[in-house]
Amino acid sequence: MRKQLIQVATVLVLYGLGLNFAPRPSQVERSRSEIENMLPLNLAGFITELEPGKSVSYELGDDVYKTLHPWAIVARVFSKETEQFDVVAIASRSKESFHDPQVCFTAQGWNLTNQRLSAVETNSRGIVPVTLVDMEQNGEKKLALYFFRTTQGYFGDIHQVKLKMMLYKFKNFGKDDEGAFIRVIPVMNANEESLKRFTALWIDSAVKTSNGYY
Repeated sequence: MRKQLIQVATVLVLYGLGLNFAPRPSQVERSRSEIENMLPLNLAGFITELEPGKSVSYELGDDVYKTLHPWAIVARVFSKETEQFDVVAIASRSKESFHDPQVCFTAQGWNLTNQRLSAVETNSRGIVPVTLVDMEQNGEKKLALYFFRTTQGYFGDIHQVKLKMMLYKFKNFGKDDEGAFIRVIPVMNANEESLKRFTALWIDSAVKTSNGYY
């Protein structure tokens, strides 16, 4: 056992020395317009109506940008007949952006309960893990979901994506992984089935508009 511990310690020391002397990998930087152009505006009959000159349905405040350090926060509301869904994608390579949604939901006045892992079935990516959550605000109750996308795949669990990003940085000599946190909230007329169905449509569309990035 002692010999094994010495061997592990030696490997970690050598890795640390290699990391110190190895050339730093270049980090990717993406502009806000690049991220916005990657993400869908319309999908399968769902339309995003935007004001002239706008690329998002609404803006999030500067305080959110200062807290999460994203490249971009893209908020778009999709409407089709009597259905409507609010999608926010927070694109980044900063670990702050891949946050516990409890923080931002609570800041918007929502109380979250019953967070549980689930999945949606897509045509382009197969089964995608998500987290479903019950929300309540001033007597109004809604069902929402969120998930994470990195270069390593899709994740529904915040702890798993944090671990994967940490291991990615370790294996890539300090380079950060990148992707997005995506949350979907139904604005009107939605149950779990329709929420998952819309999310699958959004993912399939995002795969096309981003050339496979999302």
